[in-house]
Amino acid sequence: MQFEQPLEVQASANKDKIFTAEFTNIVVADLMIRICSYMQAALLPLYILEQGYSPALAGLTTSVFMLMAILSRPASGNMVDTRGRYLVMMIGSLAYCLATGFYLFAIPISLLLAIRAVQGFGFAFNGTALMTMATDIIPEQKLSEGIGYLGLTQTIAQAFALAFALMLSSAYGYAFSLKLVFAVTVFNLLTCFPLKAIDKRLLGAAAKNDDKAANHNEPIQKQSGPKLRIIDKDAWKPSLIMVFVVFAASGVGTFLLAFAVQRGINRPGMFFTASALSVAAARLTVGKIHNRFGSAVVLVPGFILVIVSLLLIFSVANLMMLIIAGICYGLGIGVMVPEVNTLAILAAEKENRGLANSTVFMAMDLGMALGAISLGIFADYNGFASIFLICAGVVFATLIAYLFLLKIGFYGEGAI
Repeated sequence: MQFEQPLEVQASANKDKIFTAEFTNIVVADLMIRICSYMQAALLPLYILEQGYSPALAGLTTSVFMLMAILSRPASGNMVDTRGRYLVMMIGSLAYCLATGFYLFAIPISLLLAIRAVQGFGFAFNGTALMTMATDIIPEQKLSEGIGYLGLTQTIAQAFALAFALMLSSAYGYAFSLKLVFAVTVFNLLTCFPLKAIDKRLLGAAAKNDDKAANHNEPIQKQSGPKLRIIDKDAWKPSLIMVFVVFAASGVGTFLLAFAVQRGINRPGMFFTASALSVAAARLTVGKIHNRFGSAVVLVPGFILVIVSLLLIFSVANLMMLIIAGICYGLGIGVMVPEVNTLAILAAEKENRGLANSTVFMAMDLGMALGAISLGIFADYNGFASIFLICAGVVFATLIAYLFLLKIGFYGEGAI
């Protein structure tokens, strides 16, 4: 049976209300697993370096996690649509929790990499299911606004979990810090249990639709076998935007601090503080702008703000310029990510929302991986400054392509 969201489900909920008890539960669950992810991203490379291993091995802890998450996205999207959101969410949450539980014991480095692979799998399954559950219960006319609110979990986790993990490890050591990460994964698992009610409601409504179709001698939609689809046939179009925007974002995240130090700018971390605050402000307002003016009015200024921020970084001369660049960058990324996600969800069939979400996540993972690899090579030959000029050019080219494709109707009517 397809896990479609029939009209009856939407009608039963308050059409104007986003922050229901179930949505709040999803936000908390998503926040917990993101806090765990960011804490480990900070702790594990430092722990491995402290043990005397190479920086390359330390970097593998992140690479293995990302690679497994990318490989798991298609399966998670297909299973969410065919087996149910709750089952996939619990598989992901349980896998992540059990793998993290190994931190309670002394483990060899080879096992640590295996644990990171399992965590990447769990993160992909849990994240795809939670996002799809959220899009099921958010009123469709407020989808962009709701996705923006849910995206705040990443902003909050990124802003506080990294610094908290480093402070905790300095005060109490890595062993205690990693045990606390495990405790947070247990809390994530516990917050997922009550969400089964959403799946029950979807199943009940889908069964009623099948009964109605049978009574009227209409064909009942059935799953066409266990064929694994890598991406959604409609959601890939807006998701392409995400590949190139995240490509540019990977350059900022990876090389900005080193570039700022090279330019002699003190406290370059202020860029990320300004950026995080701006992302939060943008996510709180993007849905309202979308509802009033449409998608293009959100995305075009977002493109321009990101381009301006990259050019400011390229020519940065002092801390104030860097902070202004951070504000522009945060506002641009903050409106673009939830808006593109919304376009992908609205472009896909309702019974394929899980695959649509996994398509968006795969686009983001692909952009991050391509940027981290290729921009590092550019930096070796041309220096850090060239990275930000290249990124600005990539985003500008994506803007021109978006405007052209929008004009010829490539994205459909909902993209206007």
